[in-house]
Amino acid sequence: MRIHRLAVTAALVGACHGHSEQGVRADEYVYDCMTAPSGVTTFATDESFVAFINKAAAGGVTADDAKAPKLLSPGPGATLSASTPPQFAFQAMASAPRPVGRIQFAMPCPRPSRLPRWLSFEGTAHAHCAGVSGDNYLLRVTQGGTALYTAILSVTSFTPTAAVWKRALDGRAGQMVTIAIERATFLRGDITNGPFAPANPPAFAVGP
Repeated sequence: MRIHRLAVTAALVGACHGHSEQGVRADEYVYDCMTAPSGVTTFATDESFVAFINKAAAGGVTADDAKAPKLLSPGPGATLSASTPPQFAFQAMASAPRPVGRIQFAMPCPRPSRLPRWLSFEGTAHAHCAGVSGDNYLLRVTQGGTALYTAILSVTSFTPTAAVWKRALDGRAGQMVTIAIERATFLRGDITNGPFAPANPPAFAVGP
């Protein structure tokens, strides 16, 4: 897997600790502590997103299909609609001892049109949740090393917001994208196990 490093990685990661309108954010948080339905007790937060990025920048992501989430839906060979978001569902794989290798992922690279949102000090604030304890998942739809859509998840199935999804894949009909899901276990906001990523994340064609 070819890795594209950003010269500004360290500066961005260093600027985005804590909860604020500053720094790097995922496109969606499912669910944060203000929007979680009854029964959901592990939340998706800005801090957990930053923790994933910091681990990637330090070469701390492990490629291990036995521990990485297994994508169930969309299934192999499915076409992703650029206008209608799919329902994502995946299995949080149980840990299993096996030889593993270390891989490095670039931090999600924004498209040029997204640079103001990533680097600006203005934006919409997300709810400040307590430090995460439990599993969080980072789902990324990428193309050529650039993240088109990112979501931090505390659940194993969800449907992206239609407007956010459409904006992410706008103009990409007929192209190929890759979907990768990482899993990390947190204790009071710190990663204690992982992240684990699939060795060969599946690719999908984009439709209208």
